[in-house]
Amino acid sequence: FGTNGNHSIQLKQVLKKPLITSFYGFDAAIADSTTYLELFNTADKITVLSNDMKNDMLALGCPEENIIIHHLGVDLDKFSYTQRYVNPNEKAIFLCVGRFVEKKGITYAIKAFSRLLIEYKNVELRIIGDGRMKKEIEDLIFRLKLQKNVILLGSYTHTGIIDEMHRSHIFLLPSITAENGDKEGTPTVLMEAQATGMPVLSTYHAGIPEVVINGKTGYLVEEKNIDSLYEKMKYLVEQPKIWNKLGKNGRNHIKENYNISNQVEKLEYIYKDVIK
Repeated sequence: FGTNGNHSIQLKQVLKKPLITSFYGFDAAIADSTTYLELFNTADKITVLSNDMKNDMLALGCPEENIIIHHLGVDLDKFSYTQRYVNPNEKAIFLCVGRFVEKKGITYAIKAFSRLLIEYKNVELRIIGDGRMKKEIEDLIFRLKLQKNVILLGSYTHTGIIDEMHRSHIFLLPSITAENGDKEGTPTVLMEAQATGMPVLSTYHAGIPEVVINGKTGYLVEEKNIDSLYEKMKYLVEQPKIWNKLGKNGRNHIKENYNISNQVEKLEYIYKDVIK
């Protein structure tokens, strides 16, 4: 993380070894123009997750020639492709996975879902996660009378999350920029959901538009826009025939651009190139 990079500057100078620092999201979002100035002038390379994060680094004063975009990756062997369909009288299941913190936008997901439920009774929102906003989220569900259709599942193991993904139809993560400036990098759960063949609904936020291709692997809406979020949720419920097209495109997109085997090789090349 960028914060650890700051602590490694003196170590680089003592050991006379190259320093590569990788940024992942919050470490870039919390910074101002002075936070990493010494690091940018000392590190041999800075890796970032997306073009959006690259722009953040440039705005903070990092020389462009020192920045390398390097994607996270997922192990596709752990995520089998599953075709999505819903039988008559079965519920269409939305799945949201994330810590209960502001930037995950979970309250916006719940509010948009409450509007959807007015028109479609055969839908369900399942949420995996926990965190400091739990009571606020519970209170919102109670206030909107959604207890029967919004299910808080708590914390799950990674295997449990994958199993839940395979049981669900549409993945939902309406991420936002928090009031303190905190934001996502490129959420791994969006890669994992697409790896299983699930269509995704998310936001134009941070590096997400590079992970989710709007109109091809899922849909994106503006941050905090409950109306647009509801409209896309409604569209996906009404058009189950497009789920598998979006899902296949998503699986291929992750295979081509976020495959962990390829990303490890690329990272090895970055390190070897710096130390040669």
